[in-house]
Amino acid sequence: MAGLKLVEENTCTRKLARHLEAVADAILDGSKDVSGEPAKADLARHVIRLILQLNEELPLSLWTRAEALSRCIRAVSPHDKEALLAQIEIANGLKQPKRALQYAQDASRLFPEDETVLRRLARAAWKAKNLSAAHEAMRSCNTVRPGDYGLWITLARAWRDEGDLASAVTALHSLLDARPCHRAGRELLVETLLRQGEAEAALAHVRRWQADEPEEARPLLLLAIALAETGHATAALDALAAVFQLPKLSLRQVQPSCEWLAAGVGREAAVTVWRMTAAYFPKKRIAWMRLSDAVMEQAGIEAAIQALREGQRHLADDHALSLKVARLFVRARRLPEAKKELDTTLALQPGNSLVLEVYGKLVLDMGETAQADRVFKDLLSREPDNQNAILGRVEVAAGRGDTMVAFQILEDVLLQDE
Repeated sequence: MAGLKLVEENTCTRKLARHLEAVADAILDGSKDVSGEPAKADLARHVIRLILQLNEELPLSLWTRAEALSRCIRAVSPHDKEALLAQIEIANGLKQPKRALQYAQDASRLFPEDETVLRRLARAAWKAKNLSAAHEAMRSCNTVRPGDYGLWITLARAWRDEGDLASAVTALHSLLDARPCHRAGRELLVETLLRQGEAEAALAHVRRWQADEPEEARPLLLLAIALAETGHATAALDALAAVFQLPKLSLRQVQPSCEWLAAGVGREAAVTVWRMTAAYFPKKRIAWMRLSDAVMEQAGIEAAIQALREGQRHLADDHALSLKVARLFVRARRLPEAKKELDTTLALQPGNSLVLEVYGKLVLDMGETAQADRVFKDLLSREPDNQNAILGRVEVAAGRGDTMVAFQILEDVLLQDE
């Protein structure tokens, strides 16, 4: 259905684009001058607005017509700000970033203190990869609205995401020269330096930030990462331990940093990272899952199972932990223990489809075909389209040598799809 909806939306966009092209052609017919016909000029503005609002990969022919309309409007009203701003977006639509920058510079000369124009100029300069022009526009924005450095952050993130880390770092240094304690700027600079591989520089910056905000979690988390990246694993764990001394943390707040740390500090330290996390968030399943994975890497299956057992003491009814325990038993070929684990889970959650799927496969693997067939039938009574249950029943029938039964099950499924 989602694919059909997308096709329908694309079809509507194409139809609207063709309609707008026809209207633009009618407006531009003849001398291509709307100066003597205000109604046509207004209609031209409306068509341009519609084109810009579509915000799609429009055909080049439509962008070309939009450009012609904007020139007609500016021929009548050279200082029309809306037409000027539209020309910037139209040039971007035509994949002409340098021309977009020229239009933005024209607009800034006419409206040198207009914040919207200056922001468009900064973005146009960024797209044209003109770093000096982007910085000059951002400084002009700060002159118009002192203290508003949001644009610096926006463009620094854009440069970072584009992979131009050097430009992002330069912009952030400029921001912090003006506002040394700008929190978002500090955070983004440290993150970008780490991504750039400049761990020592990141460490120096984050140490200053953490000294200014000793009770804040984010600088401490980044300090831990920077320490780990510079080879100070023990100090990194100490910094993380300090984080977990702070009140009212959320898992969402700390998990990405814990993932980064655990990946870079070695197996034994990774276990410590997730033990601290699970101790602070004992009711969060993901903490115990990550701990069991780390313990598995360090000490093997039995230790991983024990870590999950510890989590189950805090989350007694959590089927995901039980499934993970069962899968570890299966991996160790301790099938009866896996079956016992799932029996316990099903006694608490008899209708859990995921647990039934795993249970059916397990008992089939153990050779208990009659029980496996009952489980898959039970699952299909709840979810008639469950593919794993259907395939499970086919495998049961084939294992018994009932080839015709297996084909009949598949045929029934195919008939249901018609």
